[in-house]
Amino acid sequence: MENYKKRIIKSFDNKAHSYEKYSVVQQEVSRRLIERIKLLKCSPQNILDIGSGTGNLSEQLKLNFKKSNIFCLDISEQMLNKCKSKNIDLSTICADTEFLPIKPFTFDLIISSFTFQWCKNLKKVFSDIKKLLTDKGVFIFSTVGPDTLIEVRNIFKEIDDDQHVNEFLDMHIIGDLLLSLNFSDPVMDVEKLTIEYKSFDRLLVALRGTGTNIVISDEKKPINKKIISKLKQLYKTNNEKDLFTVTYEVIYAIAWNNFIKIHKK
Repeated sequence: MENYKKRIIKSFDNKAHSYEKYSVVQQEVSRRLIERIKLLKCSPQNILDIGSGTGNLSEQLKLNFKKSNIFCLDISEQMLNKCKSKNIDLSTICADTEFLPIKPFTFDLIISSFTFQWCKNLKKVFSDIKKLLTDKGVFIFSTVGPDTLIEVRNIFKEIDDDQHVNEFLDMHIIGDLLLSLNFSDPVMDVEKLTIEYKSFDRLLVALRGTGTNIVISDEKKPINKKIISKLKQLYKTNNEKDLFTVTYEVIYAIAWNNFIKIHKK
């Protein structure tokens, strides 16, 4: 397992008990995903929530699809334990999103929120997901786009040349990936959510509390107190409203498998 994934597991295991306190954006985006699913008027028997975390999205799914079997998949065992403790009706799978240990044609609906930005080989992930869908299965997800954490990224550029914030894929690249894998009629849209904090310390605690501070790079350099102090100073200099803002560019996508089985005579 690559080092950055070990860091992700450790980070999310440690944050499991406090994640929901700071995951304001994640919870709001989950709610908006549910609203999109309602418009589809589908009745899935089996649902897979990839990167389920503590189960906020899965709980909402259970409320809307009471007869469905819902499976929560996450790389963090502690996150899944938290999820299971809240709702015993949710089944859990501890696994890496890039190596899904599930047999094909299992799920009528596969959903994911704020997970795919952690994947290096997104084409493989989407290809594997397509294999797991039933012939008319639906794939719906949210992820983050290039302008996510742009304030933090721009300020870090004034400090050094190291990578402190992950690079995120553009909506059109993600849409092209879905098309290249023969997903049917992918529908993409994007919106920007801005969170305002009254202090830099609150902003930093929130980013750390949701694991957003993890960088997908095995060459990541630690951020010392000197860098934190400089970051805080520059953030305040660029601050016009006496508030500390963070932007999330949220990408939503819906696509269908529409797989046609060919039977040999």
